[in-house]
Amino acid sequence: MLGKLFSSVALISFICSANMVYGQFLINDCDSADVNIKATGSASISIDNTAGHFTHGTGSMEVVMTPSAGGAGFNFNKDAFLIKDWTQYNEFKFDVYNPNNSAAIFDIDYLDASDGKLTQGYRNSVAAGALTTYSISVSGIPNVSTLTRVLFSIRPDDPACTLCFDYFRLEGGGPPTYKLSGKAIKSSGAGISGVAITLTGNTSSQYLTLADGYYEFNGLVEKSTCVVTPSKNNWTFAPPSLPYLGLNAGYSNQNFTGTYAGATYTIDGFITDKDSRGISGVTLKASGSGGDAVTSAANGYYKFEQMVPGYYSITPSKTGYAFEPPDRSYTPLSDSQTGQLYTGNISAELGSVRLFNNEINITNNGQVTLVCNLVTSGRVKIKVYDFKRTLVKVIADEDFNAGLTLKSWDGKDSNGAAVPSGIYLIKTQAPGFSTTKKVCVIK
Repeated sequence: MLGKLFSSVALISFICSANMVYGQFLINDCDSADVNIKATGSASISIDNTAGHFTHGTGSMEVVMTPSAGGAGFNFNKDAFLIKDWTQYNEFKFDVYNPNNSAAIFDIDYLDASDGKLTQGYRNSVAAGALTTYSISVSGIPNVSTLTRVLFSIRPDDPACTLCFDYFRLEGGGPPTYKLSGKAIKSSGAGISGVAITLTGNTSSQYLTLADGYYEFNGLVEKSTCVVTPSKNNWTFAPPSLPYLGLNAGYSNQNFTGTYAGATYTIDGFITDKDSRGISGVTLKASGSGGDAVTSAANGYYKFEQMVPGYYSITPSKTGYAFEPPDRSYTPLSDSQTGQLYTGNISAELGSVRLFNNEINITNNGQVTLVCNLVTSGRVKIKVYDFKRTLVKVIADEDFNAGLTLKSWDGKDSNGAAVPSGIYLIKTQAPGFSTTKKVCVIK
């Protein structure tokens, strides 16, 4: 599954035919020395892909056992196990399905490399049609640090049976595990989505980067060796890969910087008010195939450059403004797009006055704007006072229609003279509400 490791538990692999993954174990060659038929009795091994006969992946290992004088069964040699020393774990687990019409009985025995002796382990019974998980305490298995072979068998007096084994694993305890994470990004820092980040080595997996370029690999066992490599059509990455030899910690910010080698495009245009005046300081965010953002200039002009082919949505935003259209989509972007226009309207809550810019720089011909949003039409008075409550200027004393009305003050008194630097009060009286706003005037 892209984006996640298969499992954080330690897996035990065994080998059987066709070099494919069945369940959570690898099957390679039935006749190999790693997994083989017990010398006595008769047994055969195959893959069972029947739904309900396995718990992980697409199949289980089906074993048909017919006893003779020595019983029947199969065994794992130590080379079948990815983990040779089990001392750090708590439980040895596996799943068994019994497709027979009656209960099936099987034994698990262990062979120790230090003395070559076979130790009888556990006798188990599986009910007819049952899919059962067996859990064996590692502490009860003799010499797990020098284990040579694990045998699964039926005794000479047991009836012939078929059993399906799946998902051999070690759980609990174990060595520490670590996490690797990072991003695939452009030189601008924007994420690159859809990059296949491949993990190879002791563990294999793949993660497809998210919209922000993020990837992660969890549950990497201590002292493991792995390599992380990014790839995406028409992209090159620096570094081309990141190796980890004898992993002893987790690492974040393991980033790859991508450079696109194919054709790129531009998107540009203007953001203006209803009177076609440019609006500066508008942030335009590109979401989808790229996460770049640009800001409009003093005349409202904006431009996205070096955009790779893909699917984009461009959304403008600035405090106090609502834009039309609210966004533009390019599905897909396959050529440059020019003259992409947005109109910004100053917004205010219904039944309120909103002040934009609370500072007037007389030298720079600055001004403040008030937006009145009336529920009903009526008389509106907007007056400017100094801090001594002396009237400086009447901005409005007139009837306003319901809805939005904009008024401005340029820092001058009723005679057209610039007022002294300082703090001024703008008082608004309107149908249903009254408010006072502070404005700073500087020269």
